[in-house]
Amino acid sequence: MSIPEETIEAIRARADIVAVISRHVTLKQRGRNFVGLCPFHAEKTPSFNVLPERQIWRCFGCGVGGDVFSFLRRIDGLSFVEAVERLAGQTGVEIERDPRAAERRSQRQQVLDLNRTAAEWYAQQLARSAPAMEFVRRRGLSGESVAALGLGFAPAEWDALSNTMLRRGVPGALLEQAGLSHARETGGYYDLFRDRVVFPIRDVEGRVLGFGGRALGDVQPKYLNSPETMVFDKGRTLYGLDRARRAIADAGVAIVVEGYMDAAMVQQEGVLNVVATLGTALRATHLELLRRYAPRVVLAYDGDAAGAAAAERSLALFEEAEMDGRILILPEGRDPDDFIRNRGAEAFRRLAEEALPLVEFQLRRLTGRADGSTPEGRAALARAVAPVLAGIRSAVKREEYVSRLAEQWCAGRLHRVGEIEAAIRREVQRPGGAARARAATAGQPERTPTVEVPKLPGVHPETVVLQGLWHEVENSREAYNALSPDDFSLPAQRRLAAIIWEGWSAGKPAAAARAAARAEDEVMDLVSRLELEQERLPVVAKTVSDSLRAIKEKKLRARISQLQDSLMRPDLVSAEEYSRIAHEKRELVTQLSDIVRQGKLGFSSE
Repeated sequence: MSIPEETIEAIRARADIVAVISRHVTLKQRGRNFVGLCPFHAEKTPSFNVLPERQIWRCFGCGVGGDVFSFLRRIDGLSFVEAVERLAGQTGVEIERDPRAAERRSQRQQVLDLNRTAAEWYAQQLARSAPAMEFVRRRGLSGESVAALGLGFAPAEWDALSNTMLRRGVPGALLEQAGLSHARETGGYYDLFRDRVVFPIRDVEGRVLGFGGRALGDVQPKYLNSPETMVFDKGRTLYGLDRARRAIADAGVAIVVEGYMDAAMVQQEGVLNVVATLGTALRATHLELLRRYAPRVVLAYDGDAAGAAAAERSLALFEEAEMDGRILILPEGRDPDDFIRNRGAEAFRRLAEEALPLVEFQLRRLTGRADGSTPEGRAALARAVAPVLAGIRSAVKREEYVSRLAEQWCAGRLHRVGEIEAAIRREVQRPGGAARARAATAGQPERTPTVEVPKLPGVHPETVVLQGLWHEVENSREAYNALSPDDFSLPAQRRLAAIIWEGWSAGKPAAAARAAARAEDEVMDLVSRLELEQERLPVVAKTVSDSLRAIKEKKLRARISQLQDSLMRPDLVSAEEYSRIAHEKRELVTQLSDIVRQGKLGFSSE
């Protein structure tokens, strides 16, 4: 769908970029700007900046940035049109559509609307069900928590919700798309959730994405979640994050439990920075979600072997995400729900504060299974801990653990510490060590790799030329006439250059800004940098010509090097081709000499 440029600009002008970003990042005012922890990479010192006067944002840590649309695209995985539509709804700007499109909303929005309606209906049923209310009371949930969580109840009838929604005119196909109902072979629909206390599962904006149902009776499965739909992805959703995100940001740590009942009870007792996974193992996508708010995650799994094993499997994920992963050790047989009800919030907080780093927890479990006082025992231990140590990305941290293990295993013979350290390192460096480290996450979905923003030097000539063209500074037309987008080194530079060249060729350089807003994230990262460095424009205007020469010099040197490589292998080309290559090289060397004679440049051409 094409949205008029004037409509996009009206939405951009009305959108409060600080308010939009504050829904995802805790911002603190610093002068006229705002700062916070970057939601796109792990950091402990805020480097994420929002500049409301320019309506842009940028992280000086990882280099990403852009405008209000690009933030929503990156944070929520939206397309450009989806980001514009969302902000249009929030700002009250009406998007003109063709009459037929105006009559029907997107399927995604229809599912969200139906989920909200279903949540309201379930909540009404809870108040009417004595057994459900008794279950809630017995589990210790207060009336305030029930209301805050939006708890509901799905009656035992096979089609209570389905028939209600069908009578209201909801299409049966939409009930299926939302994961609320299944179609009967004989006609009609039956409910997914029956005779269950229902927990609405919301995103950070409070929209109901799906539901979790806890059976009242002794039936299996005890817990049942909505199937994955166009709005609900269990790997990208954490129960309770809508209520916990502020507390997580304030505490600098997120506590992750395994079930929504655990999360509900722990939050009710006043420990607010708690979320829950939804019937899946912790995934890299969950960590991506959490590191928007805090650099540390504490796993509060059940105090049994299964809980410990689940924590161990998460170690490689934390190392990959470069986050501080820890484990809260609950007493054997306890889960967070019954622990906090019996021992209280303060005892739970103490356990969270004393949580062990996951590496240390796993090493303790492994070293407790063998005798390190004998050569055979030490060899077995070294083999056991090698995959864990190989998986530690920080060499400093890895060496610290190697030294600690060697001191533990030296049996008081400190002169042998160096020998034991060397033995552990050999085991870690054995072929397959890293693969063994990754084996702990076998079966986990691959993390979508995050975008690596090139760290361009501040005075790189290609950046100077792009900035001159972007801001239409004096002498920039010289660069436009002499270069093409292919002359830039990095993919994002080439794509932005293509947008700029298109605008200039049409006689509308300013159109590049509008076109760039629709481009991919890497381009907007670069645009945000060009916008933020406007104080350099007077220098840029004076150095565009020198920058142009630097780009030409670099290009010529690269081509000359290629030709020289060919001339070094005359056996691979014919005599005629050899002569042609030699002639081209001489021509290029002459061109290079002319450029160099124009004067030494003020920056490196590398």
